[in-house]
Amino acid sequence: MVAFNTLQCLRVTVDTQKAGSVVYIELHRPHVHNAISMEMLQELHVVLDALQLSPSIFMGDSTQQQPPRVVVLHGAGQAFCGGVDVKAADRGIGGQVLVVF
Repeated sequence: MVAFNTLQCLRVTVDTQKAGSVVYIELHRPHVHNAISMEMLQELHVVLDALQLSPSIFMGDSTQQQPPRVVVLHGAGQAFCGGVDVKAADRGIGGQVLVVF
């Protein structure tokens, strides 16, 4: 397993023992039932873009030539995802005020 450990809200591991490898992305904010914050959304963007544009970075030291074939998205703790982080939405996401009609 190779760890992708520069992220705050996600845990990314790659199992290179299987043909084609499997990428596991864990939403890691169990204290708020993995509610999606702006930071988590940005990290998801970074990881998914990297998978699409540079899949070889997820293969680590493996001599395997195939990029990852499967991505498993799961949540830490008791919940997969509690939705949008309401506290962040109340403050405005990304510096903008959230308006609901």
